[in-house]
Amino acid sequence: MTVSAKAVPSTKTTPVQTVGEDDGYDSVDGDGGSGGDKKLGKDFESQLTRHVAYAKREMGKLRGSVVSADILDGVMVQAYGETQALKDLAQVALRGPLQLVVSPFDGALSGAIAEAIRASDLGLNPQEEGNMLRVPIPKPSKETREAAAKQVSRIAEQAKVRVRRSRSGALEKAKKNSDGISEDDIKLECEKVESMAASSTAEIAKLADSKRKEIEAGL
Repeated sequence: MTVSAKAVPSTKTTPVQTVGEDDGYDSVDGDGGSGGDKKLGKDFESQLTRHVAYAKREMGKLRGSVVSADILDGVMVQAYGETQALKDLAQVALRGPLQLVVSPFDGALSGAIAEAIRASDLGLNPQEEGNMLRVPIPKPSKETREAAAKQVSRIAEQAKVRVRRSRSGALEKAKKNSDGISEDDIKLECEKVESMAASSTAEIAKLADSKRKEIEAGL
């Protein structure tokens, strides 16, 4: 089978996306009673978990002192008449500290995958060996490490903005659902929201600090 191959540039180092309309605090349908409060807390916790996961995922795509197979996650390949993520078309494994091996599930796609990797903004040049690809990973330059460190800061700030938006929405919802609830209980709920938001913000900051150290360490 002949596969039409056209590389699609990776979005790996594009600017971090701004907070989307679904990144703020989702509306919660509640009756203002204890059941509504539990729903409020669950939804808020779920959103915070998502915001932290966003930061971890996006930072994980950046080159650090340790090469990861995830570095190719943003590479998109034109195959079977549509654009697909490389990770859905091949297995990527680490071979030594500075080399990846890409094994396409369909050998006919090896050329398309190689072209896509070359066309990405990762600066990689895969070597085809039959249906398998070997991808040497060059050591990151000082400029590359500095740019990646700045990207970490942008990702962390985006994640913190999402946390703040969810926090504001949760506080507003807690106050709206105040019918039949004492002021002390409302205050307690708001304090819980503040504490959870602060914990998530601290976790994001910790992820950023760890990633910066890894990047600045170089190879």
